[in-house]
Amino acid sequence: RAAAFWAQVQNSDGGWGYQPAGGTGLRLRGSSFGSMTAAGVASLLLAREHLASSSAADESAGGGPGDKNITRGLKWLGDNYKIAEIPKWGWGKIEYWPYFYLYCLARAGMGAGLAHLGGNDWQGELLGHLLACQSPDGAWRTEGEDDRHAVIRTCFALLAVNVAGAPVLVNKLPAAGADGADVAGLGRGLARTAGRSVCGRVLAPDASQRAIDAAPILYIDAQKGLKIPDELVERVRRFVLGGGLVLVAAPADDPGAARTAQEK
Repeated sequence: RAAAFWAQVQNSDGGWGYQPAGGTGLRLRGSSFGSMTAAGVASLLLAREHLASSSAADESAGGGPGDKNITRGLKWLGDNYKIAEIPKWGWGKIEYWPYFYLYCLARAGMGAGLAHLGGNDWQGELLGHLLACQSPDGAWRTEGEDDRHAVIRTCFALLAVNVAGAPVLVNKLPAAGADGADVAGLGRGLARTAGRSVCGRVLAPDASQRAIDAAPILYIDAQKGLKIPDELVERVRRFVLGGGLVLVAAPADDPGAARTAQEK
């Protein structure tokens, strides 16, 4: 029911607003905003995770509950990407809602297993922004504001740092597609096993050596073919020579796929 609700109230541009369509009266805040779009994507990702093994999953949505809605929401966040303020929000900036947005953005980006949003290093930029905004006493506040608001800001900031700052245990190389759902799920499973926060994410097709080396495990999905540019192959070789572990998922009926990966 939760997944169906979020899918139903999504705006035509892929985002979400604070007042869903279909109601009566003037939709003052019905347009898409970054905060609610990030919250919508994060909520659908949670619903998909919990419904993945359930017969109640809506397979008509495209492989899982809300998959198409998630894709559209992530595209909106990438197209309207901002860190220092809520995208499309024009109701005032001296408030704590931007920190709520950053927490939701972290949940959406990490839940989708994405290293980049709209080509941006959202994790690094989000963490850098929050660290730069932190006060010497450890709080997040705006000069002259009510201490109550500082507490709310600080709570949301800490939640965002906790999610976005999780160590990257597994990177996925987009050998055939850039879906990060599998590696994000793998990261969550490993986190439960390890009893600590770790994550998995899918890299950009032109991932740098630094990005590849950021995690001890590199996962290559060759289920639909192995398409890796030569320059990326060389970076993977350097990763292995540096002690990195490479995991290749190849189709059971195509033993040559794994062999091709080894040869590369």
